[in-house]
Amino acid sequence: FPSHDMYHQELHYYLTKFYWKIEDYLDQIQTIIVIPNTEEIKVIIVSDKAKEIEKKLGSTIIKKPNDKSKTIKIQGITKNELIKLVKEGKEPFSSVGDLQVIYDPENVTEELKKQKGGKQ
Repeated sequence: FPSHDMYHQELHYYLTKFYWKIEDYLDQIQTIIVIPNTEEIKVIIVSDKAKEIEKKLGSTIIKKPNDKSKTIKIQGITKNELIKLVKEGKEPFSSVGDLQVIYDPENVTEELKKQKGGKQ
């Protein structure tokens, strides 16, 4: 099984390209969480305009030169929905510490850790 870092490096290219695609929406986004999967990359976007952003961006296929393409599937949820999922311990939010958060200017993840009743 590849190490976390190696896997992260492999995802880096796709996520960087994805980042540029969503650049125009960044001011409406509170947090971006990546849930890596072998075939596709699931990206959870936390925003008050979650459904709108999800509809506009949907799924994106990113092609890496001389390598395979990966699909980035976007799921938009609001901050309140995220907090509810974390409180319920629903996957993939059962362990906040394990989440790969790539954008969190408002420090939502810290708030989530507190929601877990102190469980990290």
